[in-house]
Amino acid sequence: MTGYSPICATASTCSIAKAKREGPKMLSVGLHCRIVGRPARTAAVDRFQSHADVWITRRIDIAEHWRRTHPPAG
Repeated sequence: MTGYSPICATASTCSIAKAKREGPKMLSVGLHCRIVGRPARTAAVDRFQSHADVWITRRIDIAEHWRRTHPPAG
């Protein structure tokens, strides 16, 4: 397997399977603007997004969601 999109898709599939067994998981995919700004790589990101139910968001949105959805016990 080579290429950005298949690697991200496989990582996503593995993360989703693990979450089903163990509970919520998060997969971070870093994108550098000088690399992802190229047309072929933009298409790879689009393919990855369509692979699974993924949420593209900011770090603050993740933190707020996690705090609301998975509050500390007690």
